[in-house]
Amino acid sequence: MATVISYQRFSSSAQRDSDSIRRQDDFLGSWLRRHPEHKLDDTLRDKAVSGFRGRNASRGALSDFLRAIEAKRIKRGTILLVENMDRLSRQPLDETYQLVRRILLAGVRLITPEIELERKDLNDLGRVMMLAVSAFRAHQESQRKSEFSSANWKRKREEAQQGKPTGRICPSWLHLKSEKKGGKYVIVPEKAAVVRRLFKMAAEGHGITSIARTLNGEGVPALRGRHWGLSAVARLLHSRAVLGEWAPCRYIEGKSVPTGEIVEDYYPALVSQELWHRVQQALDGRRTRRTYIGAKNDNPFAGLLVAKNGSKWTLTRKGAHGRVNDRLVCFSDIQGRTKYGSIDWFKFREMLLFCIMHWDKGDDGEDDSESRLEAVRGEIEIVKSRLERLQDCLQVDDDLDTLLSAVRSLERKRKELEGQAERIEQERAALAHGGIERAKKVLEKGDSRTFRQVCADVIERIELDTEHVGRRVHWYGKVVPRGGGTPVEFESKEWLRLLYGEGLPKMPREQWEKLKAGAKKKGGRSRP
Repeated sequence: MATVISYQRFSSSAQRDSDSIRRQDDFLGSWLRRHPEHKLDDTLRDKAVSGFRGRNASRGALSDFLRAIEAKRIKRGTILLVENMDRLSRQPLDETYQLVRRILLAGVRLITPEIELERKDLNDLGRVMMLAVSAFRAHQESQRKSEFSSANWKRKREEAQQGKPTGRICPSWLHLKSEKKGGKYVIVPEKAAVVRRLFKMAAEGHGITSIARTLNGEGVPALRGRHWGLSAVARLLHSRAVLGEWAPCRYIEGKSVPTGEIVEDYYPALVSQELWHRVQQALDGRRTRRTYIGAKNDNPFAGLLVAKNGSKWTLTRKGAHGRVNDRLVCFSDIQGRTKYGSIDWFKFREMLLFCIMHWDKGDDGEDDSESRLEAVRGEIEIVKSRLERLQDCLQVDDDLDTLLSAVRSLERKRKELEGQAERIEQERAALAHGGIERAKKVLEKGDSRTFRQVCADVIERIELDTEHVGRRVHWYGKVVPRGGGTPVEFESKEWLRLLYGEGLPKMPREQWEKLKAGAKKKGGRSRP
C-alpha cells in the first residue's frame, strides 16, 4: 500500500474562508472513496502563499516536501494528490516542468483530476504535452490577473494624488470613515495616543528595547499582535506615515518594492516634522553593544531554539575592546514579558554538540529505532500466524460471521503495524542518509555553514527552559528530531560531566529541591 500525501494551497488570506479549500477537500475525499485500498498519511497546506512566483516551492510546505524527497525521507512510490496543476505551480512552462520533473525523478507519483504522472511518463510525448498545456494555461491565467491588478493599482495611485483614499488598508492608528466616494481617513484617538507616546519616549532618549519593555510591562495593547516586538517599535519610529505621507509600492518577484513616488498630506499627520527628525537623530546616534548574530554562521541552531512560551532564543554578543561575551537570550526577555535569564553560549553549544555526537546511543549503546522496529515486526508475525489459524477454521467451522469479523479485525491491525514499520524504516533511512551520521561527519570537519544546513534538515526544534536558583540559571530541555525520532534530553548540570568526565555523580533531586527552597527564602528568583 503506497503512502498518500495531499497538497493544498491558496494564494491570499481572502481565500481562507472561500470555496477554494472546499473544492480541494472534495477532490481528496472523492479520490479516497474511489481507492479504498489507500489511506491518507499527511496533508501539506500552503496558506496564503502564491504559486505565480514559485514561493511555495522555495519557502512553503511544498519546499519542505521537496527537501524530504531529495533526502530520501519519503519512500519511493508515494502518491502526491493535487486538486489542480495550478495548485502546484503557476510559474512559466519551463519552471513548472522542472518542478514536476524533480518530483517524478524522486519516485513520487503525481495525481490530479486531469492527469496522472510517474517517472516513466517523462519520456512519453503525449503525457508531457498534457502537462505542458495544463502548466501553460495556469501561468497565462495568473499573468492576465497580474496585468489587470497592475492597471487597477496604477489608477488608484493617480486618484491618490488627488487626495482620494485607495482603500481600507491604512496605518493601524487610522480607519476609513466611508468606503464610498468622498470617504476619508480619520485618526483613532486611543491608538494615536500610543504612537505619540512612543515618539515622545524616543525623543527623551529611550531606546527601542526600553520602549518595548515599558509598554509590555504596563500591559499597553499592541497596535497589531499580542505584544510589542522590537521590530514593530523600530518600524513605527522610522515610518513617515505619521507625517501624513504615503509611499506606493508594487510587487516585484513576490516582494513589495516602493515605486519611488511620495504622496504628501495623504493621511492625517500624527507628529510634527521637528519631532520626527529629532527621533531619527536620537536613534541614529544611539550606540548599542548588543549585536544579534543568530542569523550568522556563529549559531548553527538559529531558528530552532524555542522557549516554553513559544518565543525564540537568539544569540547575542556583548562587550567591546576584545572582551566579548556571547549569550543566548529569549526574545520575550528582551521585550520585558518574561525573565528566563541569559545562558552562556559556549557551555550550551558544547552541550548540544555532545548530544548530537551521542544521539543514536541509548544507555546500553543500542539503536532505539532498531529495537522498536524489531518489536513491531514481531507483532506483525503474531498477527499473521493468527490469521493463518483463522483461515484454517473457516474451512471447518459453521460460525462464519464471527470468524470473518475476527479476520477483518486482524487485517486492520496488520495494516496498522505495517504502517508503523514503514514509518520507523523511513526514520532510520533519514538518520542514515543525510541525517545524524552526516551531521557528525560535518561536525568533525569543522564546516560550520554546512553543519547549520544539516541541523535544519535533521532537527525539528530544540526546546529550552530555565530555572533560577539564587543568581544561577539552570537550563534544561530536549532536542526533537524530524521524522518522529526519540528526543534527546539535556541539562546544564551535565556540562560538568564534559569538563570532569563521566565519574562525576548527578546531584540528587532531593538536594536540588532543597537548594531551590533555600534560594527562594533568601530572595532568589524562582522559575519564570
